[in-house]
Amino acid sequence: MTGRGLTLCLRLGAAISFLSGVVQAAETTPYRTQLEMNRGPGTEGCASQSSLKRDIEARLGRKSFAERGAELKLRVDLSHSEEHGYEAELVLRDATGNELGRRRLRNQDENCDELSRALGLVMELSINRLRDAHVQAEEERARDREAQQLRFDGLVTAAIEGGVLPGIAVLPRVEFGVIWPTGWRVAARLSTSLNAVESDSDFARHDAAVLLCTPDALTGRTALFICGGVMGGISQAEGRGWDPNASARRPALGAVVSGRLRYPSEGKIFGQFGLELELPVIRDDFVALAGTDVNGREISVFRASVVGALGGIGVGIRF
Repeated sequence: MTGRGLTLCLRLGAAISFLSGVVQAAETTPYRTQLEMNRGPGTEGCASQSSLKRDIEARLGRKSFAERGAELKLRVDLSHSEEHGYEAELVLRDATGNELGRRRLRNQDENCDELSRALGLVMELSINRLRDAHVQAEEERARDREAQQLRFDGLVTAAIEGGVLPGIAVLPRVEFGVIWPTGWRVAARLSTSLNAVESDSDFARHDAAVLLCTPDALTGRTALFICGGVMGGISQAEGRGWDPNASARRPALGAVVSGRLRYPSEGKIFGQFGLELELPVIRDDFVALAGTDVNGREISVFRASVVGALGGIGVGIRF
């Protein structure tokens, strides 16, 4: 192996070993560093403290050193001897003086150029790595703080209702939810069921539901969860045929169970799809409108029994 190859191995090996010594302190170490350089006799040809700082900040594209107030301190001692050539000892400490890592670089070239380049590389890699770890730790702490707070969301959906209903109905729905730190979600939902495809009457059901939803089960970027709760409302029918003025109302009460998925699982704006089953306690079965035909016979112009519903597609927002 050539001398230049040995020098390259020395540089990379020193960088890797130095990083391994400081990574344990990454979570609490900021990316601003206070640099102290001590130069011994014979090291006049080595890179100066100001030139090292300037070159490193130029390559990183940001200010990485601070004269005071830094929570990370890096001391570099440069020396030269006939036996060992040029040496650089790096000592990394936190703001309280606790030692985080210590490494030594050596080079026996006639000049200090190679050691200066190796020293700059080790310092650059360590500062950059510590800065990335610091930012990542800050993001994780922010997510942890957010997870300990109540969150809110809103959802607007359009569903298709079916079952024993004579035809189908479109259900516009609005839902508001509170997400607890444990991941459980409590929601209030308002729905209205319009035009159940009955030729001689209009049918509508207006209801409200309170739902409890399980924490997310994540599958990639998709969240799966189950909701259950109770609903109550009013079913109403109005005549258009034999007796246009006739109308009837009945209460509706039941339990609601739905399976849902949300995509993306995180983010402010999301899409949601669900399949829902309604289990009625009070069914809105009734002969809604009664009238007589031309022969005086009583007729029934509407009869409905809502026992189930298919969920719908919607768009929501978290805030």
